Amino acid sequence: MRLILKLKEENKHYFKRPIGIPLFKESGKAIEIVKKIIEDFKPPIIATIGDVVSYNALLNRLNPSPVIFDMKVERKHAKFDVGEELVRRGYKILEVQNPPSTITLSSYRAIERAIDESLHGSKVGIRVVGEDDLLTIPVVLLAPLRSIILYGQPKEALITVLTTKYLRDSLRRILLKLGANIEC
Repeated sequence: MRLILKLKEENKHYFKRPIGIPLFKESGKAIEIVKKIIEDFKPPIIATIGDVVSYNALLNRLNPSPVIFDMKVERKHAKFDVGEELVRRGYKILEVQNPPSTITLSSYRAIERAIDESLHGSKVGIRVVGEDDLLTIPVVLLAPLRSIILYGQPKEALITVLTTKYLRDSLRRILLKLGANIEC
């Protein structure tokens, strides 16, 4: 398995803080705010990372794609099945291996493919065998500018990321500092 990044314990602090706007609201109210942001920015894609965020986005008709999920909530098996919901809604499902604290090359490539297919009208989910926690990073690097990316900060907030050149450049600098192979 080729890795782009294996995050060491001493470097986890780089990604503890949200890289977007935290919405400290109950999920329904947070989604209503996101809908207004979507209306204002008209993003080329809306991506979700994580089971709770993805499930809530689907139930509230945000129609995200790609949807990245690992069948876990706070590292425990999820009580709901995002994959089943995606299949029911006609999503194509890709599957990748991505161990904890890593970004694998196969995950990066699957995200790249899912974004491309999403831009061409397909609805794509990526089921992660392992952990999806760091996969927001390649989504930010690969999604078109002005894309909206949603992920959760457990028991705290829905994080709303607007993809900008500044954010991409900042993430690239951090990844290079950590020795990541981001020139895939």
